[in-house]
Amino acid sequence: MPNIWHLSNDGGDSLSVTPPAGTYGRAWVSAAGVVTVDTVTNPTNALIPSAVGATQADVILRQGAFSPTEEAGIRAYWGGLYA
Repeated sequence: MPNIWHLSNDGGDSLSVTPPAGTYGRAWVSAAGVVTVDTVTNPTNALIPSAVGATQADVILRQGAFSPTEEAGIRAYWGGLYA
């Protein structure tokens, strides 16, 4: 099984960030290779494990929703890596 790295707010040494309000595109792939692409309007909690699944292998969060072309590219790339 590959190593799985993640960011976690453990309450002690984490860097607090308050992203600007607005819509964010979020994409993640689980350790099982399931790709999810959606949008969120509260980016503060967008990366916590309960929001994207406790076993995510990779995640992208960016300001503004992904276009259909970008989503297709994300799905194709991760689909090839985790298939």
